[in-house]
Amino acid sequence: MSYAMIILRKLWNEEIGPDYLIRKLADKDGITRCDMADTVAFMALSKAIDPRSVRGSLVHSRMYLGTGVSACSLDDFYTTLGFMGNHKDEILKLFAEKTGSLPSGNSMLFYDVTNAYFETALTDEEKGMARNDLDELWSELIAKYEDKGLLDASQKNEDGSYPDEALPEELLGEFARESFLRMRGPSKEHRMDLPIVSVALVIDDKGMPLDFEMFSGNAAEISHMENSICKLQRKYGVRNVTVVADRGLGSVPNLKMLQAKGLGFIIAQKLTNIGKDVTEQIFSDDGWEMMDGGGKSKFIPGFEKKGTGGESITCNLLVFWNKTREARDLAVLAQDRETAEKAVKAKGQIRKASRSWQALVVTDSKTPNAESINEAAYEKRKKLCGYSAVVWLCPPSSPDSIKKEDIAGVYHRLERIEECFRIMKSNLCLRPMFVRTAEHIRGHVLCCVLALIIIRLVERKLAGIGEKLSPDRICAAMKDANCSVSATPGGLVFVTDSDYSWAKDTLEAIGNEKTAEKVNGGELKPDLTAIEKALGVKPVPAICAKGIFERCFGRRFATNDALVGDFVSRLKLPK
Repeated sequence: MSYAMIILRKLWNEEIGPDYLIRKLADKDGITRCDMADTVAFMALSKAIDPRSVRGSLVHSRMYLGTGVSACSLDDFYTTLGFMGNHKDEILKLFAEKTGSLPSGNSMLFYDVTNAYFETALTDEEKGMARNDLDELWSELIAKYEDKGLLDASQKNEDGSYPDEALPEELLGEFARESFLRMRGPSKEHRMDLPIVSVALVIDDKGMPLDFEMFSGNAAEISHMENSICKLQRKYGVRNVTVVADRGLGSVPNLKMLQAKGLGFIIAQKLTNIGKDVTEQIFSDDGWEMMDGGGKSKFIPGFEKKGTGGESITCNLLVFWNKTREARDLAVLAQDRETAEKAVKAKGQIRKASRSWQALVVTDSKTPNAESINEAAYEKRKKLCGYSAVVWLCPPSSPDSIKKEDIAGVYHRLERIEECFRIMKSNLCLRPMFVRTAEHIRGHVLCCVLALIIIRLVERKLAGIGEKLSPDRICAAMKDANCSVSATPGGLVFVTDSDYSWAKDTLEAIGNEKTAEKVNGGELKPDLTAIEKALGVKPVPAICAKGIFERCFGRRFATNDALVGDFVSRLKLPK
């Protein structure tokens, strides 16, 4: 059995202490069938230990010690998932308060969007299954359009609703697009055959998740930002902070929206379409400043970023160059040229230049067949190898809050949010999703986000004792917290590993006594030992009774079943 849940539950209780809030919300909802504090903790923490589907989590729950969920049913677990989806904002706000992630003046928020696919062939629209939280969606859109000044509150009916003639067509169209949640769209994992849902994540400048929002899979990522920022401001009163995002989200309307809401921005800028005059400034030798680490930067104030439809915004442009990026860009360009040359040789069809190598190909004037290499496009990309850029503006109320000297380091930290998505997808199994209702999907994502917060807290605790483990190693270490449990006439006996294959060579080399010393000292599982030390947990001895086992965690279990569930008591032991 695994005692990893007891280790992480200790951190969960001491650092966050969400049980009181969860039980209060459960009482308000009239949920009495199970202890929601235990099931919420189990479903979130199990993602960091051994992530599974809801059904798989229920089956595997018998293999964990000290969870409090051994008597729960599948309906209890689905009820918990729906509860988490419905109370996402209250739970996340508590976690943000306890971890110190609440935004304050002149702080920075990092924003990005990913998507996750479902193991189902048909979209919600094809199934004729509209999302079951349409009332909530409608209320959010009404609040958004009121914030934008596109709805006049004086036109409301007596019941607080708006008459049909007062509703903008734009609002109705957005409601129609978002009415189906699981839809096909541009998948980041190239699963175009499966429905997806988009997830927008916001983290603080230390990499701690603050909030997330969920959107229909067929909606454009660039259109999500306004909804996310509106909700963030309503929940946390976000003002006077700077939003950092990748260039895919940096449309002119989005940047204007951020400024109109009293926010600053630092957004990556593509250098291939910035205009001839600015390009000449970049390639001139004047104005470059050397940076730490061997790179250089050039500041270009008053840059006019242009969008579609003639829109533009005037902001600051900061261009960077370094040798490492140049080498990487040249290697990518060489690979793209090789792929393009193969397409030309094979006369392959290129209907839409959606990939970087396809922009290096000239097609036949009458057909989409590849005809030759676009040497001008190739030389233009080659000249820009090594260069990158960001555009930025300070929050309107703090015109000097962003210094150009700090921007390179700030934008580099955007990688932290990409790491968050990687951890959620690879370690915490954000996808594939096996749930279908809006609140269950939201609850599933919340489980992954809460597990990620716990991993970040473990990293923080490890740093406090001078240790550093990657999220991969933390999750792997949790799988090492295993023990065998035996029911004897004298009580429960715990042996700290149920698989002795790892000790075979050690036993042969140094014998039983010294191997036991290594087990007790944590030498054979150094990562788990480091985590236990950081969280104030004593390593479990090689063999111990229930009382000693409990003292390792500083926690008492009233009965055997409270610790081991009904798994051991159901075993038919020999007399």
